[in-house]
Amino acid sequence: MPGQVADPEDFYMQYIGIVVKGKRLIYINAFAFEEPPSWKEHAVITCDGGVDWGVLYDPETGKFSDLAINGVA
Repeated sequence: MPGQVADPEDFYMQYIGIVVKGKRLIYINAFAFEEPPSWKEHAVITCDGGVDWGVLYDPETGKFSDLAINGVA
């Protein structure tokens, strides 16, 4: 997988099950800033800037794919 996250334990993470082309995957949404309000009830959306990232996980194969890391604005 191109790119990598140095210290994933430094991030808050949200997990959601999705289906892509009939395949069940888990989308991981990760963000690193002060604990946002309601982050356990609502999706945190960050775009364009910062060190937040998202990745797909396939529980069937145990592999990650499609890592996307926001750039510094």
